[in-house]
Amino acid sequence: ASNRGHRLRRRTPRRVGAGRGPQPIYSV
Repeated sequence: ASNRGHRLRRRTPRRVGAGRGPQPIYSV
């Protein structure tokens, strides 16, 4: 779980859209 971003939203069921892979940035 590497949240490598500027300021990602906390507690968001989104996936890191940095062209890497469908990895959940924040586990709710």
